[in-house]
Amino acid sequence: MELDSSIPDPVHKYIRLTKLEKTLIDLPQFQRLKRIKQLGVASVVFPGALHTRFEHSLGTMHIADLIFERFKNEFNETHRQKIRLAGLLHDIGHSAFSHTIELGLKRMEKIAQPRYRKHEAYTRNIIANLGNKSVVKEALKEAGITEKSNSFFTNIGNIATGKKKSLSEEDKFLSSIISGEIDADRIDYLIRDGLHTGINFIGFNLEHILENVSRDKDKLVIGKKGENRSFDEIVSINLGEAFLISRYHYYSNIINHPKNVAANIMLIKALEYTLKKLLDTSSKKEVEQELDKFFWEYDDNDLLNFIKNKGTNEAKKLIDELRGGGVFCCTCDLKAHAITPDIKLYIELLNQNPSIISDVEKEVNKIIQKQRIYIGSTALRGIPKSLRVKICDTHRFLYDESKLAASLTMEILGSGSLYFFCQKDNNIKSCNKLIKKNWCDIKNIIGKKIDKERIKKSYQLELLLLFFYEYLRVHGDFQVPMIFITKIYEMIEWVQKNYQNSFAYKFNMDFDFLYSPELFEDIMKLGSIGLLKISIEEKSRSIRDYDPEKRHSLLDYFNQRNHTYYQFEIAPEGKMYCEYIEKYYSNYLAFLSKNISSFHHKFYVDSLYDF
Repeated sequence: MELDSSIPDPVHKYIRLTKLEKTLIDLPQFQRLKRIKQLGVASVVFPGALHTRFEHSLGTMHIADLIFERFKNEFNETHRQKIRLAGLLHDIGHSAFSHTIELGLKRMEKIAQPRYRKHEAYTRNIIANLGNKSVVKEALKEAGITEKSNSFFTNIGNIATGKKKSLSEEDKFLSSIISGEIDADRIDYLIRDGLHTGINFIGFNLEHILENVSRDKDKLVIGKKGENRSFDEIVSINLGEAFLISRYHYYSNIINHPKNVAANIMLIKALEYTLKKLLDTSSKKEVEQELDKFFWEYDDNDLLNFIKNKGTNEAKKLIDELRGGGVFCCTCDLKAHAITPDIKLYIELLNQNPSIISDVEKEVNKIIQKQRIYIGSTALRGIPKSLRVKICDTHRFLYDESKLAASLTMEILGSGSLYFFCQKDNNIKSCNKLIKKNWCDIKNIIGKKIDKERIKKSYQLELLLLFFYEYLRVHGDFQVPMIFITKIYEMIEWVQKNYQNSFAYKFNMDFDFLYSPELFEDIMKLGSIGLLKISIEEKSRSIRDYDPEKRHSLLDYFNQRNHTYYQFEIAPEGKMYCEYIEKYYSNYLAFLSKNISSFHHKFYVDSLYDF
């Protein structure tokens, strides 16, 4: 693979390109990314945040190539070109204003179909269609790639977006470099966004990561290949912790900055008013065609002009204020450290069902008639749920090796906030007093909306809480610590298979035991919210644990680390919450009660591990 030219970059200094990459960059589909800001409207808070998806895509390609360099002896040059192209094109299907519009469309459930709420499908389609262009076919041929253009770029799209089902083990590994637990995409935007916002919170450096990554089958993991020394294990764990802390600070300092949230809400409301007006004057198909343009054609300015040309007067006013740097004022913010567990869960359910927020907003404004209130909710997302670190001659979950990482995960997942905004010319103190005065009514409005949605469809997080509630009510707190929470995974999978419309977790055996990253995250959420008490302890080993009759060698004592164990208990607030929602889940609870004894015998009494 011959590198032909270079582009200067403020983060990586110079990014080298092949002729094929240069051909793709020159296409209109990629040039569009120059006009889509990486952080949406964040420049109203951070003036330097004017960098684009274009330069981030180049940076992701560059980092992906540096990671690949560590494994080049296991692959060929075609694999190298694949990983570079996947990094380069991974964001090509992003909407104008990126994640802001995706979040906004989630709040407009009646207007926007689910396909408009994630950009990955658009990315795959755009990448696949690049293979139809004659100039791309010619460049591919010149690069020495003999595979058919269409199938080659379809494969690139799957690698770029983490759609691994149709990929070979080699390509799955390449995909983990772009879209994994510690990947080129995240590394670049953490460094790049920190640079451009001036929030230099990064707790790791790129060279340190590159020096400490290795391959475990189809996954990128942390830890030097072939090293077994305890110091190298500590370095691996510390690097995982630093990466987790960096993501925490990134979201709390930049993404969830109150003014950034306010600016996002302004754009979302302006778009909502515009689409509602368009729906009144056009057919649903015409509206959908317009929405498709957000991902295929529009850049940031196109979207603003769309609102200005087709929006209501209120929508136009919001865009004018946003363009002029005037954002909503935060009149009241409910932070995780200052609210009760039930409100924390309400915020989490609002984040999972954002279409409820607009209805809550309407009801709140009926109570607070003197001022116009806008509501926004935030959450910290994207924790690395399956991040593995090298321990001795194997790889294990970071959270099973680091109490700090496990505790920090709960801190991150429980840090959602609920914001109340008013327009800039409103009396902020007056709004604040009105919200405080009417808080009980506002809380009841949120609760009733959630109750109404619960009747239509069960909340998975509540089903999980009720599982713990019923199991612990019958058998008491878990007296024997559980390694890897494995028994919980097996119980929940059994319920999912045997009780219709309960859970929808995806389970795998990728780690030689049953695991679900989404279930792990939800368990930790319940702990972070405060409805479920989770005790995380390290169980010390003893020489007596290594009995030759059990096929243990005394050498194992020196080679193995201690294990982290989990214990659970329903918090008093969790008990009260479960008693409140019991009436909505009576059939489910009856099913659990009937099968509790078999759970206890099948998954808890019968030991899964012999230590």
